[in-house]
Amino acid sequence: MRANRTWGAAVALVSCTLALGWPRPAAATVVVHEEVEDQVRAADAVVLATVARVGTRQVAGGTHTVVRLRVERWLKGRGGRVVTLEEPGGRSAHGLTRVAGAPRYAPGDRVVAMLQRHADGTHRTRGLAAGRYLVLPTLGGDPPVVRDLRDLTMVTWAGGRMRAARGGVERYALRDLLRRIEAVVAYEEAQR
Repeated sequence: MRANRTWGAAVALVSCTLALGWPRPAAATVVVHEEVEDQVRAADAVVLATVARVGTRQVAGGTHTVVRLRVERWLKGRGGRVVTLEEPGGRSAHGLTRVAGAPRYAPGDRVVAMLQRHADGTHRTRGLAAGRYLVLPTLGGDPPVVRDLRDLTMVTWAGGRMRAARGGVERYALRDLLRRIEAVVAYEEAQR
């Protein structure tokens, strides 16, 4: 009789757990949290740009979002007035392919983007959404900048232990962010 009660309690617990949806698979992509300076060092290029156009294209294995940036300023690296990004996921005739943590770009967005170069000459945002900084519109003064990490699980190390936590929204002043980027680039150039 006692075994039946224990078995019944176990079945009830498992049923409740499944009904509540716990445990669930991770709903975010995991990346190592990097400070701005670390991102700049690891990036092939960094630009201050405005999103001119967003589209999609089918590739082997899925859909990519194609983003054309009108470059205001190359902060690291060199290139033309337009740079093309290819990001994982996007909407196509086959439906929506969503990649957790993929950067989201919309026409008219002004961004600071940390870039990695593909072999074909296109770029992608380094670190997914962690490499995209959105410059918010303002009527004057130093524009605020946000880095939205909410679709990412950020991993850090402290005291010899790894910690993982859902990302949040980081805020910067554009002038300060550009100074930090320029300082790293100047140091790298001085070391050559």
